[in-house]
Amino acid sequence: DAVMMSNFLTERLHLVRSLSPVSRTFRPLIDTLIEDGEINRLGYTSPRSPDGLFFNVTKPPFDDLRVRQAVNLVLDRDAFCEIIHSGSCSPHLPLGYTQFRRPDSETNVMPGWGTGEKKAEEIEQAIALMAEAGYADGIDGVKLLTIQFSVTIAMGEFYVSELAKIGINAELDIQGFPVWNQRTQDGDYQAAPMWYSLNTTDPDEGLARQYVTGGVRNILHYSNAEVDSLFEEQSKELDTQRRLELVRQIEDIILADLPYAPVQSPESDVLWYTYVKGYEFGIGQSTAHLRKERIWLDQ
Repeated sequence: DAVMMSNFLTERLHLVRSLSPVSRTFRPLIDTLIEDGEINRLGYTSPRSPDGLFFNVTKPPFDDLRVRQAVNLVLDRDAFCEIIHSGSCSPHLPLGYTQFRRPDSETNVMPGWGTGEKKAEEIEQAIALMAEAGYADGIDGVKLLTIQFSVTIAMGEFYVSELAKIGINAELDIQGFPVWNQRTQDGDYQAAPMWYSLNTTDPDEGLARQYVTGGVRNILHYSNAEVDSLFEEQSKELDTQRRLELVRQIEDIILADLPYAPVQSPESDVLWYTYVKGYEFGIGQSTAHLRKERIWLDQ
């Protein structure tokens, strides 16, 4: 991101879409350029699911729900937001950033989202769960399969430090995306810091790919017959309120099973110089952004 922003500010790049919020280092310069009318900024909340620490629920030690619960409890979401996303983010759940999202007031009281004294209590609960699972003396040799990408490496480093609080001694296994993709599809990993972007905000995409048995992006190797059944039901439901109820039921099950530990997702920016014409954000943050055929430079 630092290289990207340096190139943007020296006009080697004319338009950038950050995957993370603009760092505090560059914010004063960006704010000044906006005030002077030299650049445009469009903020967006990144539609992601899952977003956090992915577990392979078929491989030890994360095949044990108690270990997954312990990890979920120990993660400091506020610190994650500050360190990884420069303090600019929102709580993430499986259906965050869709019309089905829960209010933040409901998310912030869920297990693992505590702060201050509450977080200290959650860490103690996590240590107790590790002991109950047979890991009172901790676990050595845990590998976090990590894409060779600055944000995922930073996420992984954060998770390593958090896992150490409950005796899980982990290290990063950094690989290029082709290797990472094949190994996660094959189930050849224990856990991975990652997110998947959504092209739409509809549960038919956000749930089917990631959480339904055999989903194309279900690298969590998660399977729950009730989730599968409720998914089919919500997909055919025409009543909006009833569909919301079904989707919330699915989310409740996922949050209880914890095939991944959700964290905070970034509130990011698209930045472009005012002489760049024809840019439109479009319906989705991924696909529409890649369409550049209408963009031109008024120079």
